[in-house]
Amino acid sequence: DPTTDQDSNTGELDALSVVIPVFNEETWVPTAVDALLAAADAAGLTLDVVVVDDGSTDSTLAVLEDLAERTGIRLLEQANAGRLAARSAGLALARQPWVLLLDSRVIMEPNSLSLLRQQISEHPERRVWCGQVDVETQGNSFAAFWSGLVKIGWRRYTANPRLVSFGAEEFDYFPKGTGCLLMPRDLLLDAVHGFESLYDAAHLASDDTRLLRQVASQQRIWLSPELRFRSNCKTGERGLARQSTLRGTTIVDW
Repeated sequence: DPTTDQDSNTGELDALSVVIPVFNEETWVPTAVDALLAAADAAGLTLDVVVVDDGSTDSTLAVLEDLAERTGIRLLEQANAGRLAARSAGLALARQPWVLLLDSRVIMEPNSLSLLRQQISEHPERRVWCGQVDVETQGNSFAAFWSGLVKIGWRRYTANPRLVSFGAEEFDYFPKGTGCLLMPRDLLLDAVHGFESLYDAAHLASDDTRLLRQVASQQRIWLSPELRFRSNCKTGERGLARQSTLRGTTIVDW
């Protein structure tokens, strides 16, 4: 696999920057951060967590300020500009050679970072990892609908979850996303800088698929059922409308 000189110097996964974009997530973000910290502690990892508040209009900012005081995470505030802009702002502040993108509704399993650390130590060529995200569907018909589409659309993997990797040629056959994505910081920076959305409005840009296609052309992306994460979809009419917009823009920016 092609690598840059910077990528080859990434080394062991001993320390990790985590970038979490947040918009109106007062309920879920404390759970996501606490689960992340517990997983890092179990793995013996040094963490550098940057949470970017993307112009929240509820009490999210106050919740994040309390979290920062309690846990030492770094907090960045910006006017609402969309998830891609929030991630880019957080990535610019990341201090470690490895970066994990994590969404604020994604709850990390306690052993996930331990498994990642072991994999990268034993197989240093495995440099990009997507988490297998299990969508919580109980009491959420929208989440159940989307989870069903994932199982059907990517049945090559979902019918038989296993350790796999894929490059550009097999890209469309496997589930992937930026909600839980680990790779070397330099590789991610290159992908973000090279990303071009089909939308003129930056806040509508979806960095999920087009960004990952670029990554897959340079490094194989790894996926394993042992690296599991729980995702909680939005509920309520406004939440579902926002989630539907996100899914729609993702499909357009395919």
